[in-house]
Parts: sequence; structure tokens; C-alpha cells
Amino acid sequence: MSRNSPTVSIFAEKLFGLIIAVLGIILVYNTYNTMNVARVATIFLLFAGFSLVSLGIIIITAKTE
Repeated sequence: MSRNSPTVSIFAEKLFGLIIAVLGIILVYNTYNTMNVARVATIFLLFAGFSLVSLGIIIITAKTE
């Protein structure tokens, strides 16, 4: 492998974390705006969205060796 492979994997990891966080934000936003439609699943979907946002932030801020 080349010397650039750690740099590429770090970039891919940060990009993956950003994508997860954005998906979580979209899920929370859509669930919050359509609470009357989701009814029973609202709590689950909000929990899942906040979990995705938290996971994305953890992945973005984690140090890679």
C-alpha cells in the first residue's frame, strides 16, 4: 500500500461520521415536524435520531492512530 492510505482512512472515517450525524439530524427534524403522524413511534424515532447524531459526533471527534 501507499503512504497515503492512513490519510484516506482518516478522511473516510470523518466523512462517515458526518453522514451519520446528518442522517440523525434529518430523522429528528422530520419526526419532530410530523409527530401527529408518527404517534406511537415518535419516541423511538427521536431516540434513534439523537443516537445517530451522538454516534456521528463521537466518530468525528475520535482520534485515529
